[in-house]
Amino acid sequence: MAPEKDERSQDTSGITDLQYRQIVEDIRKQPHWRIEADRCAAFYDGNQLTVDEREEYARRGIEPVVINQVKPLINSLLGLEAKTRADWRVQADSDEQQDLCEAMSARLFEAERETEADMACSEAFAQQIKSGIGWVSVLRNADPFGYPYRVEDIDRSEMYWDWHARKRDLSDARYVMREKWYSTDTVCAYFPEHAAMIRAAASGWAPEYLELRHLDDMLARAYDTETASGWYDQDWRHTDTRMVCLRELWYRVPVSGKVITLPDGRTVEYDKKNPVHVLAVKEGFATVKAAVFTRLRVSLWVGPHKLQDEDYGSNKLPYVPFWGYREDRSRVPYGIVRDLIPLQKEINARRSKLQWLLASKRVMADSDALDQNYNDFSDLTEEVARPDAVIVTNPARRNANAISIDNDLSLAGQQFQVMHDAGDQMQKVAGLYNAMLGTTDGAKSGTAIQSLVDQGNGMQADILDNYRFARRQVGQRLLELIAQDMAGKEVTVMAGEEGRQKPVVLNRPVIDALTGIEYRENDVSKALFKVALADVPSTPTYRAQAMTMLAEVLKGLPPQLQAALVPYYLESTEIPKRREMADLARKVLGLGEDGQQPDPEKAQMGAALQQMQAQLQEAMAALQDKEADRALKQRDLDIKASKTEAEIAHLRADTQQTRAETAGKAMALTQPMQPNI
Repeated sequence: MAPEKDERSQDTSGITDLQYRQIVEDIRKQPHWRIEADRCAAFYDGNQLTVDEREEYARRGIEPVVINQVKPLINSLLGLEAKTRADWRVQADSDEQQDLCEAMSARLFEAERETEADMACSEAFAQQIKSGIGWVSVLRNADPFGYPYRVEDIDRSEMYWDWHARKRDLSDARYVMREKWYSTDTVCAYFPEHAAMIRAAASGWAPEYLELRHLDDMLARAYDTETASGWYDQDWRHTDTRMVCLRELWYRVPVSGKVITLPDGRTVEYDKKNPVHVLAVKEGFATVKAAVFTRLRVSLWVGPHKLQDEDYGSNKLPYVPFWGYREDRSRVPYGIVRDLIPLQKEINARRSKLQWLLASKRVMADSDALDQNYNDFSDLTEEVARPDAVIVTNPARRNANAISIDNDLSLAGQQFQVMHDAGDQMQKVAGLYNAMLGTTDGAKSGTAIQSLVDQGNGMQADILDNYRFARRQVGQRLLELIAQDMAGKEVTVMAGEEGRQKPVVLNRPVIDALTGIEYRENDVSKALFKVALADVPSTPTYRAQAMTMLAEVLKGLPPQLQAALVPYYLESTEIPKRREMADLARKVLGLGEDGQQPDPEKAQMGAALQQMQAQLQEAMAALQDKEADRALKQRDLDIKASKTEAEIAHLRADTQQTRAETAGKAMALTQPMQPNI
């Protein structure tokens, strides 16, 4: 009997060499936007003059000048991102998963801190507004000694994508490719089974490897594949440095299969070996239906040689694009700097021309004006530019005013005005008002100044909205990795606010009382939670402003409300032992832990209990006093008894001595008297 066929759709064997070459060719035919993107980044860095422009300035005798006004304008937007940055928080569709969301938020906050995800997103935002696109990768860390996850910004030169994709997260892209150059030893360490082929290809098939290919079938196939591919060496290998370009191709494969929508709202691929799926279908909670969907696979290549091809296990790319603007027809990404380049070049040209005008001299001279024995007209051209010029005139000249030297400063004023206008236009093109750059424009009230700042923020609404969307996607990718690693493991996480945390148990095994099937309580693999940005920024500047505003509000409240809000004000600060001070304030004010007045019945019971405790303490104190008096009296009695015993002993000794003396005298009296001789 033939084995029963699994109804789940089967993975394909991977992308073929022909399909891979088609993708590479498709990338080569894409618009050449990267040159312009590099130019925009160079203008931000101050590299604004080409070699040809410098040579032209030198030919005209003008000293090139660069006044970089692009950088401060872009830095103001970078500061806006840093000022309004908000933390990630996990949200769920139901209130029943609130504890789960708090626990996952705690884990996500830890990962955000350890991976320095904020810095990666900031770097991507900088590339977003400069060149039009930035990238952030969210992957597991291959270093066993590091944190389990990596969140890094990726240079735009490494990333390629399907040009026909329309969605911001590239979920409709057929492929996304990343290429990066590595040393041969590094690639061989990760793919030891292909080490011989990698070294042979990196060497350009040195003679020793050509001999080995006759003995090794794998080398022979690799040599034939490379010969038939027709790839240029500079595209994927440097034979002199033994460097190879490793290409990471993420592509989607359409498959036909069966899916079900579970009672919790999740739509998953149907697996008849899963008892939950079978029970849901049997009880009528879900229906199996045919569907066409895609699977995300990843393939690794070195030139025309495929090293690996496998199913990724998730349908979301680990690379998140940060889009600036995109052209309507060509879909070319571009940033704010591109529109500032013409005005920046105008400023540089006008400034160089202005300095040249201020230093230049106009000379009119007769043909016999100079004494040729001492100087000629070439010497005159050099001398007029010096403040200590020496010009020897011809004493026999026909005209007394044969030489005339003057400056045309009227053109200098016009050049300065045009340059100043170009600087003003740069702010308007960038959508930045003076209030965002520290100038009030005559506004005196804080409300008026804030209104001007808000207008500038509104000009950047599109690019900031793209940034917030991409930042949420980074948090979502990181949360998915955390959930995958926690799935099926019972984990206890301390969740909640600092100082008031509580333990939350995730993935706890529980037996259903009705069906007898084991399931996991707070199962992270089945929870429908998403990452959102916090409602308020988390930067120190914003917190300081919020504390100042709260202090001003407290001053205008009635005394009873001020007292009620004091504990919350203390907890919102960053001073040491703020929790202890807040608890002490609540205790003194007679407030509960949640800041509310205690329940009257509980307060009465608490007062009675305190009274009983006080009475008990008084009784214990009285008993202790009596015990102390009894001990003191007993000590006096013991002392007196000791003295009495000593006196009795002394009397006994005296009595015995008296008796001895009396007996001696009596014996002496009873003896007969002796005669005297």
